[in-house]
Amino acid sequence: MAYNFTGKRALVTGGSRGIGKVIVKDLIDAGAEVFALAKTQANLDKLKYEIPNVNIIAVDLADWDATRKTVEIIVSPTGVRTELFEKVMNSPDLKKVYDEMLVRHPLGKITEMKDVSNAVMFLLSDKASMITGTILPVDSGYMFMKMAYNFTGKRALVTGGSRGIGKVIVKDLIDAGAEVYALAKTQTNLDKLKSEIPNVNLIAVDLADWDATRIAVENIGDVDLLVNNAVFFDEKIADYSFIETPYEFLEQSINVNLKSAFNISQVVARNMMKRSSGGAIINVSSLAGLRPFKGVSFYCVSKAGMDMMTKVMALELGPHNIRVNTVSPTNVRTERFEKVMNSPDLKKIVKQIRQRTKKMKHGHF
Repeated sequence: MAYNFTGKRALVTGGSRGIGKVIVKDLIDAGAEVFALAKTQANLDKLKYEIPNVNIIAVDLADWDATRKTVEIIVSPTGVRTELFEKVMNSPDLKKVYDEMLVRHPLGKITEMKDVSNAVMFLLSDKASMITGTILPVDSGYMFMKMAYNFTGKRALVTGGSRGIGKVIVKDLIDAGAEVYALAKTQTNLDKLKSEIPNVNLIAVDLADWDATRIAVENIGDVDLLVNNAVFFDEKIADYSFIETPYEFLEQSINVNLKSAFNISQVVARNMMKRSSGGAIINVSSLAGLRPFKGVSFYCVSKAGMDMMTKVMALELGPHNIRVNTVSPTNVRTERFEKVMNSPDLKKIVKQIRQRTKKMKHGHF
């Protein structure tokens, strides 16, 4: 086909060689003004020699600030004018809005923490011995029968285990006979958990700290069951458009929601392989990894990464009798959910939820 990009300005990252180089040449042949961005100046110089009318930019894409400054110069000093996600507080009937939200759930109810824990317990157990690499949505459309599980002699690690969904999973695992370690960042939350569930083992560590996390997990010893449940998310910051999302939110979300699960799973799976014991790993993700939500791009990206990590882990660890699955809840009645629903800012929060989900079809996937 013949393309005409005359008057258009194009930016191609990784444009000095390979696929990027071909794209650069095709865009220039179609009349575009092209900027090729790459890390290595020598490769860019070679590109310039072969395609004289290309603009070349050398920058390390791993350097967030330097990359932003470079691209901002390309798009012109005025940049792009954006607005923060609009916060409209004009719903006349909050109960009606809330009821409308419930109608979108197949069973007409908000998912309970116990629903999520039931799914986790099932996938950890031998009852799911033939299931690996799956992503199981828990959206009030699934009902799990009460089953009896026996994890006696098993050691389990639950990250984000001090409250919310993690706390319920910790309790269910202990009730099923497992020796459980609850890992969380905040010592006060862990101490409160200990007062309620005395026979839980506590580990306080910042999951964003790669090395400290590895040491803490290695010190546990053999782990048979792993639940990567820790999460970075807060409704107070869930109103940034993609354009306005600050680097620190993306960084923290990737560090806690994705990299920590990757890190801990490496340590645990390596030990499982060394012992030839097999095991089960559950990654607690979110429907935000499967469907886009407005205002929380940093969260969606991290959970989508977790979902693909599950599939790759299942593929590579399956031959070692290690099963890896994902549980993906939607709105869950956690302590945070109850706090939000009783908040004086409920009108604003419900408006945000409606904006994020108005184009989604809710129900089974």
